[in-house]
Amino acid sequence: MIDFKEVINSWIIKFNPTDNEKQLSEERLTICQNCVYYSEVLKKREWSAVCAECNCPLAAKIFTPKTNSCRVGYWEEVDKKYGIYMDTKTNKTIL
Repeated sequence: MIDFKEVINSWIIKFNPTDNEKQLSEERLTICQNCVYYSEVLKKREWSAVCAECNCPLAAKIFTPKTNSCRVGYWEEVDKKYGIYMDTKTNKTIL
């Protein structure tokens, strides 16, 4: 199911990220670029990159404030590094 609130928040952050959000997104993108699910709709055009697992455009997905947003769990360590955790009782992101 698509979380439209998460999608909208990701696009908003993409256009005006803090330094911390920009660094987080760059590290997430590096992880994605080395993933088997990384795909570019137009070759050699990073802006056209998508995740073949969830079909999300990575240009915005990497800016999501939500933890565990990578379906295969590859962002877990970098999210922890930047202080993004999931409260297991409420299932909500803690920044």
